[in-house]
Amino acid sequence: MQRVNEGDAGGPTLFARLGILFGLFFIMLIAVSATVLLIGKLDLSPRTEGLTVALFQNLLVFILPALIYARVISHTPFKALTLSNSMDCRQIIGVILAFVIGLPFLNQIILWNESFTFPSSMSGLEQLFREMENNAQKATGILLSTSSIGGLISGVLIVGVITGFGEELFFRGGIQKAMTDSGVNHHLAIWLTAILFSTLHFQFYGFIPRVILGAFFGYLLFWSDSIWVSTTAHALNNSIVVITAWIANRGGEAFDVERYGVTENGFPWIALASCILLFLLIAYGKRFFFENNNFRYRPLKRNL
Repeated sequence: MQRVNEGDAGGPTLFARLGILFGLFFIMLIAVSATVLLIGKLDLSPRTEGLTVALFQNLLVFILPALIYARVISHTPFKALTLSNSMDCRQIIGVILAFVIGLPFLNQIILWNESFTFPSSMSGLEQLFREMENNAQKATGILLSTSSIGGLISGVLIVGVITGFGEELFFRGGIQKAMTDSGVNHHLAIWLTAILFSTLHFQFYGFIPRVILGAFFGYLLFWSDSIWVSTTAHALNNSIVVITAWIANRGGEAFDVERYGVTENGFPWIALASCILLFLLIAYGKRFFFENNNFRYRPLKRNL
């Protein structure tokens, strides 16, 4: 697919674009740190406090920097972030199909990543990574600890929709598109952004599957030229976790989404079939399900 870029040869350099984005990111990170201290002084339940922190983190660290960045580098900031480009039903169907088909493959990668062990000489590093993972899981567990309808709605809204939108706007609409608009090969931009996306979650035992997910979101943005497609995929991924945890908390038989299609012993035939089917969906269904044929990409030509 070919698509016209928002940037032009006279626009900011890649260094300037990333400098603006990360400068705003770190400034807002300091602001969020101060906000967290203030929130901690309020008489809130652990879950409400966690959701409030997550909300401010997404608004200040991800969404606001991306919007300011787009306004600085473009006279049409919504277009620069692909916010003005809509999505349609076929793209939603494509995202759902990709998740259903690819989930066993992703879950198998998650299991392998979780089972990774370091050499005995690196036991200290492994212990550090395990502690970070445990802390992250405890924080997530608090956010998912609800059985009420209101708790489900707030969880889907903040953990699912707002987090999905905020992270996509910053990483894919901001960082990834800054690279492609500056002439960086789109495959390189997508995978570098995915690696950064996973690294900033500070969870080594979920690093590889998060890179794969991030790359998938990145390709969705590139194919569709709409941040709404990758946001829908990201929000769907997060919301499934919220909903299944909510069902379990109500005493129901929740579908164990994280173990769907996983082979713990023996050859992972289900994961292999999942990977092949996902590849076929992308190879033969990309044009119909994901691409936006109204846009054509053309690499930038800069004067050296």
